[in-house]
Amino acid sequence: MKINRSNIVSTSLITAVGFTAITGQLSLVRLTAQSFYGNELTMCIALGHWLMWTGIGSLLGSRLLKKRNFQPDIFRLSIFYCISLLLSSVLLFFIRKISGIGLSEMVGLGRIFFWTILIFFIPSTLNGLFFPFLVHWTQQRTSSAAVHRVYIGEVLGSAIGGIVFILLIQAGLNTFYVLNISIGILMTICLVIFLESRLKAFVVFILIGLFNIVFATILFPKFISMKWFPYQVNSFSESPHLAITELEYGESRVIFGDSEPIWTYDVEENAEDLVHFAMLNHPQPASVLIIGIGNSDIYTQLKKYPTLKSITVIQTDEILQKIIDSSGDTALSYDNIQIIIADPMQSLKYCREKYDVVFLNTPLPVNAMWNRFYTIEFFRILKNVLKQSGIVSLSFPGSETYLSPNHGGFLKTMENTASKVFRSVCWIPGETVHLLASDSLVQNDYNFINERIKATQIKTNYVRDYYLKDRLSEQKIRFLSASINAGYEKRVNRLLKPVGYFYNTILWDQSTDGWLKSIYLRLDKIGPLFPGIAAIVLVSGLLIGIRIRRKASYLLKFNMAVIGFCVMSLETVLSILLQSYVGGLYLKIALITLLFMFGAGAGAIVHRRYFGGPQLRQFIFLAFVLIAICMATIFLMSNFSRVGFVAPLIFGLVLCCGVISGINFPLLSMLMKKFSDSTSARSAGNIYAWDIIGSCFGVYFTSGLIIPVFGLLTAVIGLVVLLVITALNSIMHDCR
Repeated sequence: MKINRSNIVSTSLITAVGFTAITGQLSLVRLTAQSFYGNELTMCIALGHWLMWTGIGSLLGSRLLKKRNFQPDIFRLSIFYCISLLLSSVLLFFIRKISGIGLSEMVGLGRIFFWTILIFFIPSTLNGLFFPFLVHWTQQRTSSAAVHRVYIGEVLGSAIGGIVFILLIQAGLNTFYVLNISIGILMTICLVIFLESRLKAFVVFILIGLFNIVFATILFPKFISMKWFPYQVNSFSESPHLAITELEYGESRVIFGDSEPIWTYDVEENAEDLVHFAMLNHPQPASVLIIGIGNSDIYTQLKKYPTLKSITVIQTDEILQKIIDSSGDTALSYDNIQIIIADPMQSLKYCREKYDVVFLNTPLPVNAMWNRFYTIEFFRILKNVLKQSGIVSLSFPGSETYLSPNHGGFLKTMENTASKVFRSVCWIPGETVHLLASDSLVQNDYNFINERIKATQIKTNYVRDYYLKDRLSEQKIRFLSASINAGYEKRVNRLLKPVGYFYNTILWDQSTDGWLKSIYLRLDKIGPLFPGIAAIVLVSGLLIGIRIRRKASYLLKFNMAVIGFCVMSLETVLSILLQSYVGGLYLKIALITLLFMFGAGAGAIVHRRYFGGPQLRQFIFLAFVLIAICMATIFLMSNFSRVGFVAPLIFGLVLCCGVISGINFPLLSMLMKKFSDSTSARSAGNIYAWDIIGSCFGVYFTSGLIIPVFGLLTAVIGLVVLLVITALNSIMHDCR
């Protein structure tokens, strides 16, 4: 490509559109998680909606280009797109107020699906219009390789936008500020390109800058106060993991993570309940490890033990820990408290210290990131850092009157997982239940706990004789044991089959009276074989229908949708594998998106330079390469604990997926143009739409259904089967 002013102008605009598209997508998905419920299902619903409406927008753009003398107005499209992104982000921020949902009320999938599909409609559809319009615009300016130029420019812009978004969030900016910055960049480039008057462009540029300043200094603080009214907002920060808001109401101080309360200060009963059952089961606790939230309320209880010498806290979220520390009792001595900001799984693998008591004070396994701390693999790591009589304490929601079968099955799964690693486990009943695990005997006997309180001479206000007599009564212990053992659950929670995430999703759906729990339970009961056969029959039926219609364009659209589905699904699997190995490190997870986008851009360059005339056999070759990547992923999962350099291998596989996607898209676009006799812009818009729609279904089914119910390995095996069927069908079509 020759470097001239025309090429620089078109490349800068295309890259800016890709940059804004990825920051807009990440912003809306992040705000969805902050407003509703921050797990994979919520985020995959949001991402799926973005992809679905984007695909529909691309189809709409292709149809509009059929009209004679239609000239897309990129400048007006950019203005409407930027305005819609801003308005949609504000709607998501205030959605609880608008829809009448309480500040900490749990929201079901039905309402999440309904509100997000409405809010995402306009910005995502406009986002889809860009690709065919930009191909048409570029073709008029440069006349050659427009599809390649637009595709490469957009994916590289998306790659840069993704990493910039994460870096800015890591630096302390919130989602709104990052979105405003990206919108400002796109509008500035549009002003330079499309406004003939430099004076008008300068004036509009100044107005955009002033709006950003006013928004940051005046509007956004007002937004925060309005959202949390009648609570008083003491502070608001965004970490890479969640939005953290410290609120005050009367004499109560609460820290919210997204829309969930994660700690209430100065509630002594909560701190006593968390600490003392495990500490009293140990004869002489000298060293304590807290994984997750550690604060002054907990430290105060721990320091009551005269034998205690050290407290270590491992926290993944540095910003959250700073807020917790700043809100605590400044008079408390921190001399023997060490706070480590790191991923617990990685940090403890190489830890030489040994601990007497470990408290797992992390969120419940509501997603893959938190589920890893409740797996057999992590319990084995904990066992290696415990002293001979060391104890691990885990806490879960419970009840003293009723536990549903699903709730009992979840607790039984946690017990099974701990029992595979530790010789002795026992439950402490109550509204919050505690699971104690150790290689030494752990007890929930009232007399034993009461005698230990007297022996240690600790002063407590709640965990004492009258409280324990009721809490550890034989009736409540029998009730809890019967509820947990009622279903004869035998499963164990593992990294590659996240049963904890499966059950927690069911409990969430059950508590909000949703419909997903019945689907999960039925699929789990029948296993993956019959749904897999049904999927094969459905795909085969579609392919037979395509062969009967004898339209090559239908085959190309189907092939593109399959590649989009498989690549997005495989990227999801590899992201969870990386998360399981190195933890929820936002920049490393963002590196997956970065590598995929760079791979896609490189693939498009490779196709333009080294591939000859478009042929279907080229697609067949790419399908088998993607099958090989899936097989390499299966090998990696099967040897997960024995393979070194897991993270580089995952990054390499993601890069390969991007290259395959980048070669495949222009290839099928050119084949579409050849067989349908349409313009490059219309053909590319159609193929782009089916790529996005396939990716949408990959997000919905793989993240939201297949992985939680059947596990990662089954998901990848299903992708291999789908790719084999698609490749064989293309071979038969090519041989005709």
